[in-house]
Amino acid sequence: MKKEILEFFTRNWIWKLIAIVCATLAWFLYINLEDPIIKRAFTVKVEILNEQEAESNNDQTIEYDPSDFTVAVWVRGRRSELDDFKSSYITATADFKNIQPGKSQVNIQYSLNAGKAGTFELVDNQNVHTIEVKVESNITVNLPLEYEIEGTPAEGYVRLEDDSTVYASPDVISIYGAESKVNAVETAKVIVNIDGATASMPAKGEVLLLDKDGNTIPRDSFKLVSANLASVYVSIYKTKTISIISNITGDTPDGYVYMNDAGLSQKQVTVYGSEVDVAKIDRIVLPEVKLDTCTSNFEQEYDLEAMLEEATEGTVHLYNPESTTVKLTFTVKKKEVANLTLPRDQIEIVGLSSLYEASIPADSVNISITGLQEDLEAVEVADLKGKIDVSALLEGLQSVKLEVTGLPEGVTIYGSEPVVSVQMSLIQPETGSSVPIPDL
Repeated sequence: MKKEILEFFTRNWIWKLIAIVCATLAWFLYINLEDPIIKRAFTVKVEILNEQEAESNNDQTIEYDPSDFTVAVWVRGRRSELDDFKSSYITATADFKNIQPGKSQVNIQYSLNAGKAGTFELVDNQNVHTIEVKVESNITVNLPLEYEIEGTPAEGYVRLEDDSTVYASPDVISIYGAESKVNAVETAKVIVNIDGATASMPAKGEVLLLDKDGNTIPRDSFKLVSANLASVYVSIYKTKTISIISNITGDTPDGYVYMNDAGLSQKQVTVYGSEVDVAKIDRIVLPEVKLDTCTSNFEQEYDLEAMLEEATEGTVHLYNPESTTVKLTFTVKKKEVANLTLPRDQIEIVGLSSLYEASIPADSVNISITGLQEDLEAVEVADLKGKIDVSALLEGLQSVKLEVTGLPEGVTIYGSEPVVSVQMSLIQPETGSSVPIPDL
């Protein structure tokens, strides 16, 4: 049996060997023609390794273009097998573990998953693709929080432009992140609106990070911003318009005239304060001015803010006044004296008894009058009338007070009343008639 088998393999062995070689060649030709080995590209997502460790351990920020996350990987294998090949069979990684601050390129490493390495081959890929990265040290900057207040309170209420009671909370914003990005922040600001406000209020707004041109920098540009929102405490005050009142009392000394022309440089002012405090005040009364000490024109300036301070214990203040003072002025004039001559024919004699006749020996009577110069100049002698009452006079040259009328308002007799000399004479009866003797 063994001999027969050995004879089978050794008989015509050359032809048999040629047949085997030809069959093998035919099989290879068939395979390469029907199912050739080819290369095909697959899109693979790159996995970043050790990014967080590289940032946290070295206190740095790593930036890169997200479009570098996918690459084309070439795979070689049988066409029939590549038709069933999936991108997930390939692993592409970029390891950030040892990168340092600055700009650098990180190579992308590729590998086939277990079980695929014997069937497929990665070609033309190693160290071909890289990811461009920028690495910066992280810094922290603290910026004072600025605030901007928009809007207008309700009518009758105000917000003061320079109000020391206004404050922001928090008042400092901490920004942590890449050095170039943090240094680009010029200002931290919060904008709040107080439209229609009638009371002091904490107004809230978003914290904005602005560059030197006033453009907003997105918050996600940084690792950390200490506050997203901030409050601004805004004081709102009640306003009220109140009157300024002068307080002039008494009469001027003899010989002087108060012209009743008191004037104020401003007659009302607007004040502000809390609703309760403002309701308690409706006017400012100036200190008393007594006319009995005034012998000349009066002018006095008063400090309104000081008067409000005293009257309200500092709770109410002037709001945008034309002036923080008010000036009180009035005129006091000295009376002048003038001498007039009143003609005899302008003096009326009244109360004359039928037993007497009366006559004024003098052609005229001198009268002294007093008043303001302009009033004295307006006196016309022709408009004056004198009157004497002789009802109580007896025979002889008698003196009697002269009553003068027709003087303008503001003009009076100066000194004691004028006196007129009157000659009183008994009427002589006719012969044969009896004359009654007046009672003595």
